Amino acid sequence: MQKVKLFVGVDTEVISLEREINRWIAAKRPRVLSLSGNLAPQSTKPIDRAFGQSTILMMVLYEEAEEEGA
Repeated sequence: MQKVKLFVGVDTEVISLEREINRWIAAKRPRVLSLSGNLAPQSTKPIDRAFGQSTILMMVLYEEAEEEGA
């Protein structure tokens, strides 16, 4: 059965988001069918940055790993 896993982060912490996704894949060992993402535009402009943070949404379409002996 196909399932969806969503990950949400911000553009200033991309490496952290990558690590979170990679840790999940390593732990769950799913069969990844598709990995797609979306970068939402920032809603406000902060004083200390040229641009505001943008939200990153990553979607993993996967099938659960089969247990050995099944």
